[in-house]
Amino acid sequence: MNMRSIYITAAAACSIGLCCLGNAGAATSPVEMPSRVKLSGVLEDNVTLRSITAPQTNIELVPTAADFALAAQRSKFAPASALATSLGIKQQPVRGSAPRRVGSVFPSGVDSTVVKWQPLPEGGYVTHLRISSRGAMGIRARLLLPVELTQGELRAVAKVGDIAQRIPLNAALNGEIWTPAIDGPSQIIEIFTTQSVEGLRIKVQDVGHFEELPF
Repeated sequence: MNMRSIYITAAAACSIGLCCLGNAGAATSPVEMPSRVKLSGVLEDNVTLRSITAPQTNIELVPTAADFALAAQRSKFAPASALATSLGIKQQPVRGSAPRRVGSVFPSGVDSTVVKWQPLPEGGYVTHLRISSRGAMGIRARLLLPVELTQGELRAVAKVGDIAQRIPLNAALNGEIWTPAIDGPSQIIEIFTTQSVEGLRIKVQDVGHFEELPF
């Protein structure tokens, strides 16, 4: 698939909060993205992407200032925002014990895709997703995988050559899995499996856009 710029519908935006027990929720209500510590992948020396030539699906989000302001308004723990005020958006009051808001979650706007796979000489198949959100300090994504896709792993890097963070595919819950958080505005996700990949559909449901780094 060619690179796409997705202009996000602000009304569907959610917020990311720094909290210990966050859970993903529907995009129609304020949610906290799952904890970066809890769901980050395992970082190991000398583990990189299995392939640098795998077919790649590219998704680029281009949120606007109004999108961020409305995402902050929808947050149940959003601090007062000068941008929201300047746009005439009324914000909810913040309780003293509320978590600190560090970003927003935006729907990708892209339907599930039958991705292309590359067979590996040692066995198994890989495909790459490159996910970007312009201006992000950090990024992660919520993927919807086929529920039967449980044998293999996901690797995440900021760029080719970086040491990868890894998550086993059997960590997905009913096919839903958050990728590791990566510093910077984009990440490359490599999905590897030893199962049959014919006709498998993968969906990038949401993209977590960190406006500041929580750690």
